[in-house]
Amino acid sequence: MGPNVTYVNKDQADPMPTVLRAGIAYKPIKNEFHSLVVTYELNRELTRRQGTKADDFPKSLVTTWQNSDNFGLFTHGFGSEYWYTDLVALRGGYFYETAQNGDRRFFSLGMGLKYLYLGIDFSYIYAVKDFDPLADTMRFSLKFDF
Repeated sequence: MGPNVTYVNKDQADPMPTVLRAGIAYKPIKNEFHSLVVTYELNRELTRRQGTKADDFPKSLVTTWQNSDNFGLFTHGFGSEYWYTDLVALRGGYFYETAQNGDRRFFSLGMGLKYLYLGIDFSYIYAVKDFDPLADTMRFSLKFDF
């Protein structure tokens, strides 16, 4: 939603990215010491492109579904997170998209530590394909809950 993004001139403007995102989560384990969450997420870009042009936002809400292979335009993410006593977290996941949509496929592994209001997280991406731009990406984060 919003105006097109223009860098050089108005004829080369790109639409603001609009994404439909839905997900589910299930907690098979939740007690005093252990917590496990399993998730699934589905994403689909709602911007319809025709060469270098794209439909406006209201129009693209309808025209984006006119593609013959709608399922191939969805990305899928699976993940799980285990917490021990709300202190240590272990995480894992898998991301998949088809070749026509970008062909990104990777596993992610991570861990986190939380103490009172301070949290530290680390994650690592292992790409399934060679020469993936996200291969061997490491992420660190520091957070304060207040």
